[in-house]
Amino acid sequence: MAASNERPILVVGAGVTGLVLGCVLARHGARIRIIDKLSEIRPYARAVGIHSRTLEIFQDLGIVDAIVKQSEPANAICQLVEGREVLRAPY
Repeated sequence: MAASNERPILVVGAGVTGLVLGCVLARHGARIRIIDKLSEIRPYARAVGIHSRTLEIFQDLGIVDAIVKQSEPANAICQLVEGREVLRAPY
């Protein structure tokens, strides 16, 4: 894909989407550079789950088995406001 004398592809955002994009591009031989406005890793995830299409992409990347092995199925959703539970709904 990319010759060694070409500039790297710039990926803006080191969240899940940016990192997966970087991995896919690198697997295809591209030189990449990932930047993010945050200087530290977030201590929490903004995602609430993994959708079936994401699992298909993980399958293409060869990592789906490891992801599923470390995952737990969600059986309810719980919303907190200022540390107080305001909603709980089963799936």
